Amino acid sequence: MAELRRSIKLLPSGSAAGPDCLYNEALQHLGRTALNVVLRLFNESLRTGVVPPAWKTDVIIPILKAGKKAEDLESYRPVTLTSCLCKVMERIIAARLRDTVESQVTPQQSGFRNGCSTLKQLLHVRAALCRPTHQDRIGAVFVDYEKAFDTVNHGNIVREMHRMKVLPHIVKWCVSFLSNRTGRVRFKEKLSRSRTFERGVPQGTVLGPIMFIIVMNSLSQRLAEVPLLQH
Repeated sequence: MAELRRSIKLLPSGSAAGPDCLYNEALQHLGRTALNVVLRLFNESLRTGVVPPAWKTDVIIPILKAGKKAEDLESYRPVTLTSCLCKVMERIIAARLRDTVESQVTPQQSGFRNGCSTLKQLLHVRAALCRPTHQDRIGAVFVDYEKAFDTVNHGNIVREMHRMKVLPHIVKWCVSFLSNRTGRVRFKEKLSRSRTFERGVPQGTVLGPIMFIIVMNSLSQRLAEVPLLQH
């Protein structure tokens, strides 16, 4: 119950509801009886490793970027609405995941991590550039992953979780969370047909960022083993 209360307390007020039309404020005002029902639901979901299909149904709203042409698809930024109730469960799963993987994540990864910032990474780059070497020159390469969240292979996420010794029941729940996710686009109050996502970490979710950290960790570890390479 403590995990559930803590997770609900972290929900922001004023956020849009997901496809289930359930708002954060409704969850924040649940009484003890209702909280016990939610707790039993969460425990059963975790015990069986099954995520309800309603929690895996997303609504995607395209938002036109400032100064961009409306007729160009690349001019839109997708905002994904997901189940607020699922986000409560996700926070609980995410906290347990961090307890397991945080000590194994390379220090070079700063994105989506508490206590890390872009300033820290800038200082790291500056220190690397100023470090004395046997070479007369030193170069820097900056890589921007296009649609990074959208292209992650689900199998790679699961494989890295196993490698990092994530508890089997947590892995099983995450597999269900990623599997058979569907989404519909809402534009001008009209909904598109439903489509199934076969890859990518779900945007608009709590677990998406930590799953991305997990899958990128093996690359970061390999780069750290390359002689004379700082990353």
